[in-house]
Amino acid sequence: MKIWVIVADASRTRFFSTSAANGKLVEFEGRVHVSSREKEQDLVSDRVGRVVNSSSGTHTFGHERDATREESERFAREIGGLINQGVSSRDCERIYLLAAPAFLGQLRKNLSPAAKEVIASEQAINLVQTSESAIREHLPDYL
Repeated sequence: MKIWVIVADASRTRFFSTSAANGKLVEFEGRVHVSSREKEQDLVSDRVGRVVNSSSGTHTFGHERDATREESERFAREIGGLINQGVSSRDCERIYLLAAPAFLGQLRKNLSPAAKEVIASEQAINLVQTSESAIREHLPDYL
C-alpha cells in the first residue's frame, strides 16, 4: 500500500511516503510558497483605491481581502491539486494529513471527494519545521 504523510502550513509543505504500514517515512517532495511568508505591506500597494461617483462624490476603498490569506489559499489550491493528482493516479492509497489549523481548513476545501475518502487521519498541528522522527511520533504505530 502506498501511504502519504503530508505536513503543511501556509508557506511550506512536506510530502513523506512509506510502502509499509510500520515503515520509515521518506520525504519525496517539499514545496515552499514564498509569497505566503511576505509581509502584508509587501504584497499590496501603499495607497487605497478611489472611486469617483458623480452622484455621491469620491469614495475610497481598501483591499477586499487580506493579501496574506489570499496567498495562503493559493498555496492550498496548489497542494490540494498535488494530493488530488496523487490519488487519481493511484500513487497514493492512504493519507495522513498534519497541517496548521487555519491551513488545514483551506486545504480541505481543495480536496476532491476521492482524496477525502483516502484520508485516514487529520491533525490540526503545525509540524512542518520538525524532524521526521518527531512527525512519526504524532502518527499511529501502524499506518
